[in-house]
Amino acid sequence: MTPAKRHFTLNTKVEKHDEVYVGYCVELGTVTQGDSLEEVCENLKDAIYVHLSLLDEIGERERVFREKGIVMLPAIDDTVEFAAAVSEKTETPIVVYA
Repeated sequence: MTPAKRHFTLNTKVEKHDEVYVGYCVELGTVTQGDSLEEVCENLKDAIYVHLSLLDEIGERERVFREKGIVMLPAIDDTVEFAAAVSEKTETPIVVYA
C-alpha cells in the first residue's frame, strides 16, 4: 500500500539586490540567487528540495520541522509540487508535497 501524500507550507521571500535576485526560505534558512525572478524561483525550489533531502538522509526532518513549527497535513492534490509562485513583493507561502 502506497503511503498517503502529505504536504506542508513554507514561506519564501525574493528580493532584488542590484542586478541579482536573492530568494530564501524563512523556516529552513535556505538561500539562493538568480539573474531573473524566474531563475531565482527555480533555484529556490531546487535548494529547498536539496535541503529537505539532506534532512531526510540524516534523519533530522522531524526534529527540524518540530523546532520550526512546520506541520505535515494530508495532501489535497498530489499533482502540484509548489502551490504558489514566489513573488519579489511579499513573503509568499508555498505548499510542498512530500
